[in-house]
Amino acid sequence: MKLSDYFRLGIIVGALPNQIMDGQIIDAVPVMQNLQFLADQVNSNAQPLAGAVGTVPVFVPTVGGTPNAITLTPVNPISSYAAGQTFTFIALAANTGATTINTSGLGARNLRYADGTAMSGGELQAGAPYIIEDNGAAYVLMNSAQATGLVPWTPTLSFGGASVGITYGLQTGISCKIGRIVFQAFAILLTNKGVSVGAMAVNGLPYIINAGWQGNNAGPLVASQLTFPANSYNVFGYNLGTTTLSGVNVVSAGAFTNLNDTNFANNTLIAGQAFYAV
Repeated sequence: MKLSDYFRLGIIVGALPNQIMDGQIIDAVPVMQNLQFLADQVNSNAQPLAGAVGTVPVFVPTVGGTPNAITLTPVNPISSYAAGQTFTFIALAANTGATTINTSGLGARNLRYADGTAMSGGELQAGAPYIIEDNGAAYVLMNSAQATGLVPWTPTLSFGGASVGITYGLQTGISCKIGRIVFQAFAILLTNKGVSVGAMAVNGLPYIINAGWQGNNAGPLVASQLTFPANSYNVFGYNLGTTTLSGVNVVSAGAFTNLNDTNFANNTLIAGQAFYAV
């Protein structure tokens, strides 16, 4: 950002109506006319500064609420929401999902990405400054490229959407979110695959996979004690709009089947990586 993005040059235009020379003794009327001219020029040409359209973001020193339901109290309260109102504030805590902001007690306003997608968690980090702008319907987060750091999570396994009798010797996952891209790795060691049947899935991803994500398979599925056809390989597939990945066996391009309970043993070790947009 440049200073010129915020300030317009040449706000005061035209010559003063009265030319007053140095040392000249003059009545107050021409002086007041000049002052009124300047005031009129500023009022008609300068953009308001209190959270108005196209201005420098107004810093809000008083931030409250909860990580996902933030309250902002500007020094000069606003009387209504309006497109173009821009604020900057320092987050008190990391958000963990869909987030709203309530400014001047006017009611919760959703915080969105520019394309309208809701927050999924980690976009705001404690102690970091953020800029939001009202688009007339919601607040748009203008700077969300911060990384969340490493976030631990606990993966679980299911077959046909159930996990009856499944026990684990290991469940470990780690994730990092940079802007809208999530990178993660995980591992699961079974001690008993249980009695549930059907398609296999890894559950518990810390962020929802964007429903419009157009990536191909998430990444390689590495496993021990896993039965599958010769000359094939296994990958994780995305379940869009969810926090789950499917296990897929690929025989050739375009020929694949979902892994299911029959492919697994009681002591199978499963490991993989994935990246996707939220």
